[in-house]
Amino acid sequence: MPKDIKKDISEVENLFIALVSPKLKILVIGGGNAALIKVRNFIKMGCLITIVSKEFKEEFNMLSGFPNIKLIKGEYLRDYLKHYHIIIIATNNFKLNDKIRQDCDYINKMYMDCGEPEKGLYIVPYQNDSKMFSLSIKSRYKSPKTSKYVLDKAMTFIKRYEDFSEYTANIRNKIKGSRKKEIMNFVCSDDFYFFYKKRKADIVLQMFYRELNGE
Repeated sequence: MPKDIKKDISEVENLFIALVSPKLKILVIGGGNAALIKVRNFIKMGCLITIVSKEFKEEFNMLSGFPNIKLIKGEYLRDYLKHYHIIIIATNNFKLNDKIRQDCDYINKMYMDCGEPEKGLYIVPYQNDSKMFSLSIKSRYKSPKTSKYVLDKAMTFIKRYEDFSEYTANIRNKIKGSRKKEIMNFVCSDDFYFFYKKRKADIVLQMFYRELNGE
């Protein structure tokens, strides 16, 4: 492997992926504040969530009506892990947390440790959604308020392109054959966006790509 590639790999700190949330099965171990915060976030995404704890904060009772939530009152068992995609460790027992991490590593489960985030395998960055976009951000330093402020600013900018993005996506769905890359390079450009803002986009497309109109 070339030295410059090795250097690039070693400098990668975070890898972002987008998970299909309605298919995601999450196990939360713990029934305190940390667990409650994480559960509330994942509920909104439609994830299937099971929470295991010997005791639950009273607020968990308010979540019991959600169809994608299941509460199990009892001890953590290693056997639980095999039924879930990702694990959230949220107990205040550091010895138990260490055991859960070891169990997860043994069967290659993705896990987050709320008490010691640096010992986990993933974090959940601040996220905001609009009609066409989902945007996440993570600061290199721990400052959630800063991340929220910057992301909200970014969303304000990105929303200017929502209608245009929907328009170009519809064009992509119409394209048949081998010219998809060529046409999408044409429409996803500042020049074409200029004509779109002038309400001339359809005319420009007819001039260059008549096949999009079935001709």
